[in-house]
Amino acid sequence: MGTRGFFHDDAVEYREGFAGSDRDRRQLDQLIEQDRKRLAQIMADQYSDTDQRVKDELDFTMRVCAEGDGRVEEILADLRDGTITAREAATQLSAAKRDLNKVRKLTADLPAAEERAWEQVNTTPGDFQRQVAKRFPALFQGGRGLLELPTDD
Repeated sequence: MGTRGFFHDDAVEYREGFAGSDRDRRQLDQLIEQDRKRLAQIMADQYSDTDQRVKDELDFTMRVCAEGDGRVEEILADLRDGTITAREAATQLSAAKRDLNKVRKLTADLPAAEERAWEQVNTTPGDFQRQVAKRFPALFQGGRGLLELPTDD
């Protein structure tokens, strides 16, 4: 009896056609269930990480917008009072504009980022595993990242 590495969905298919003893089938079921839980945790972590990034970028957006209005008024007041020169005001206004442009891009990109993250994890564990293998083939070289199951080979 040997072992072979399986993608999760292939392991489930292998188990369905497995003709071994009840004990061996129970062992396969346990291994497949452990793998399913492992992949489900990875999927949840990946979505949570993306969700947290989206929340952080939204917080940044809200902060920049809230600070931006007041900051422009401060710069103009400092310019009128002579506290800063026109060149300093222009530099500070450019920085404020740069921050607002960054916020515009982030705001435009966030829905697509969240949607992509959901699409990647709103799938079966086997499909998720194959998506990861496509994007990061080195993770699966030599059978790494696959579920090792005993076979009749």
